[in-house]
Amino acid sequence: MMGGVGALGKRLGCDAGRVAPGAQRSRGSGRVDRAARAWESASAPMPWSWQGVFGAFATGRSPGRARVEVAMRYAAAISDASDLQRAIAEACGEIQQAMAPERIALLIAAVTPHHAPRWSALPQLLRAALSVALADDAVVIGSSAPGVIGDGHEVEQRAGLSLWAASLPGAACRSFAIVDGGDLAPAREALAEATAALSAGDPGASRTPASPATLLLFVDPSRCPSGPLLTSLRREFPAVQVAGVLAGGGGFAQSSAVFLDDAPHSAVGVVIAGGTRREVLIAQGCRPIGAPRLITRCRNEMVEELDGERPVEVLRNLYESLDGPAQIQFRNGLRVGLEQDPDRIRHDPGQMVMRPLRGVDAETGAMLLPEAPHPWQVVQFHVRDAHAAHDALVATLAPEAANPSRVKGVWMVSCIGRGLSLYGRPGHDTDLVREAMPDAAIGGCFGLGELGGEPSLVHLHSFATLLLLFVEDEAAPRIVGAEPGP
Repeated sequence: MMGGVGALGKRLGCDAGRVAPGAQRSRGSGRVDRAARAWESASAPMPWSWQGVFGAFATGRSPGRARVEVAMRYAAAISDASDLQRAIAEACGEIQQAMAPERIALLIAAVTPHHAPRWSALPQLLRAALSVALADDAVVIGSSAPGVIGDGHEVEQRAGLSLWAASLPGAACRSFAIVDGGDLAPAREALAEATAALSAGDPGASRTPASPATLLLFVDPSRCPSGPLLTSLRREFPAVQVAGVLAGGGGFAQSSAVFLDDAPHSAVGVVIAGGTRREVLIAQGCRPIGAPRLITRCRNEMVEELDGERPVEVLRNLYESLDGPAQIQFRNGLRVGLEQDPDRIRHDPGQMVMRPLRGVDAETGAMLLPEAPHPWQVVQFHVRDAHAAHDALVATLAPEAANPSRVKGVWMVSCIGRGLSLYGRPGHDTDLVREAMPDAAIGGCFGLGELGGEPSLVHLHSFATLLLLFVEDEAAPRIVGAEPGP
């Protein structure tokens, strides 16, 4: 990364080490200190802000433990206590207070690897702590995460627990667990049960769904290969919204886990049918370099020709055409964007799926991708870029910022390659989401990959931010991959 995190932070108009006078950055106390952020917002707003676009937004926040954000039937809380029992007590206490008198139908948890010794016990601990607030058939689900998001606040590189709760009146929720990554029979059964609940008129279940059923998915990449899973999702759930995360424990070398009960699973999920309308948004985090190219010859995962040229020559010429800073980005974060809609004439980064370049064959000049492309598919090289990531998220959020009260709940997944490592400070993406949707309860996690997209076109994204919106109006649903502004 150019000049390190601190230098990048200054280049973006922020300083990761800047603290308000008298403020403390607490660690392991359960207190998520926001005084510094409130002071920074008041004294030196970032140049990347909704200010001047949709009006100034500033929220003074005082330090407090497991601070919660509430919006009607949704709530989100976070704690950075180093002791898991204390973190659960703090976060659950705030969730219970915020949701009363509503009963919780869905509780999503994310927990960092600092609490790994007690991961398996988390569902039961949460059920015990929220026994009064949970509905009889409530779903308690979640995963490990390299970082957590709650109360519109991000916690990375230290202990963290986040909870996101919803009462979901008029909806039917059914959970499932997958043992074999390619077998989605449990998910099919859950969808059938949820749909039947609506048809049968179960108490509180709406007979006229406002949007397609939604499948929330938590995948353990150490147990469940994403390729077969994605293939099955596209084939068997062509009309279902999908939002999910590849669980992480800080990196592929560290353990990860998904939670539904005490047994280990490859993946767990919940189907939500009926109730309030839901939308899936995706904002990419890379900047295109060079011109789009056509794959003119490929074999399995090997791309042997781009527009009739060897990929190694294309890459060499592209690198030499870049300026110094862009060459550093090239070396540190080169990605390959693969188009997914062959009918599109213009191929924008927001409509491409980013994949890492696995390597180049020195003898043949071919390049290796993590998945098999197809002949005549459009590709474009990209680099990780904080400004591009910001612009893409702003473009994605623009309609919500223009109508800020319509969204009441947001569950989000942000790639671990964003956050501190990209922007040089915590909270960049969640700050933008909060400014665009100030009435929403915002919670979620960081992940090793983001699962989502239009029905039948579900993809595993990287360096993206995925948002699942719970909307309280009657407008038509919108499921998009964001296109960056000019």
